[in-house]
Amino acid sequence: MKNTFYVFHYFGQFTANGFNQADEFRVVRIRLANVDDLPAILRLEKDAFGPERFSDELAERLITAPDITTLVAEDGKVEAYVMVHIIRSYETGDVLSLAVSKARRRQGLGRKVMEEVERLSSDEGVITMMLYVRPDNVSAVSLYISLGYKVLARCRGYYPDGSDADMMVKHLEDRDHEN
Repeated sequence: MKNTFYVFHYFGQFTANGFNQADEFRVVRIRLANVDDLPAILRLEKDAFGPERFSDELAERLITAPDITTLVAEDGKVEAYVMVHIIRSYETGDVLSLAVSKARRRQGLGRKVMEEVERLSSDEGVITMMLYVRPDNVSAVSLYISLGYKVLARCRGYYPDGSDADMMVKHLEDRDHEN
C-alpha cells in the first residue's frame, strides 16, 4: 500500500460562468498517519467532539494498532483525518472517527478522506463499511447519506451522555454499480 495520495481539490466558489478566478486549485495531500500526527489529530478531535473526544492514550494506541487505518489530509498542516478499524474476519471497516478543521468544513475535504479510506478498505478486502453518528449531527449525516450510507438502526443511549446514535452502513461492492 502506498503511503501518500495526492488529491487535487478546489476550494472556492463555482458559478454558472465557471470557477471564480480569485480562488485557485490547491493540492491536498492525503496520506497514512503516523505518531507524529498525533498532536494534530488530537486538536481536530477536541475541536470536533469536545469532551466526547478520544483520550490522548486511546488515540495513541489506535494510531499505532495494526488493524486501524488512519488517513490525514494536509494543506500545509493537517486539516482532516479519518480512522477506520479493519475487521478482516467480517470483511468490515468500522469508521471510528472523522474530523475536519473548522476552517475546512463544508468544502469537500471530509468527503475526500472518506472516499480514500473506502478505497483503501476495499483494497484490504472490506465489503461493508459501518459507522455511528449522532442523529442531530446534520452535516455528518448528510455527508454519509451522500456517500451512499444508509441508516440501519437507532442505538438508544449509545454515547456516554445518554444520546442516541444512528448506525449507518454502506456496501462497498455497490460502488461498482454507481454512476
